[in-house]
Amino acid sequence: MVTRNKLLAFGNHKDRKDDSMFTKSKVILREKLAEYAHAAWSGWMKYMFSKSTKNAGGSMTIPAWLVERWTRQMNTPYTELPEGEKKSDRNEADIIIGIMKAISKEDAILCDSDMEDLMSDRSTDA
Repeated sequence: MVTRNKLLAFGNHKDRKDDSMFTKSKVILREKLAEYAHAAWSGWMKYMFSKSTKNAGGSMTIPAWLVERWTRQMNTPYTELPEGEKKSDRNEADIIIGIMKAISKEDAILCDSDMEDLMSDRSTDA
């Protein structure tokens, strides 16, 4: 199973002080993937908050049924997820593949409209 720590170790470049060791297209790809990672995270947070109840002190309470569901999902390896839940992860992977293809194909910055299209495709899946 691929764990977050394995992925982090793969991408960890302790000697890198700046972007000088990257080609321009790799810097662009990294920025677009980082932009997508942020959009995915912020979309998830909006979804999670929309399902939760805001408490008087500003904290949030997640319904028990969602805590149970999300706990099960986060503790289940991808290969053991039901097909419906795998589909959601595949949709996320497809967006990442699309970003990578666009960068490698054009070897240039994605147009803002292209990135907006990718992001709007993602938001309709939440």
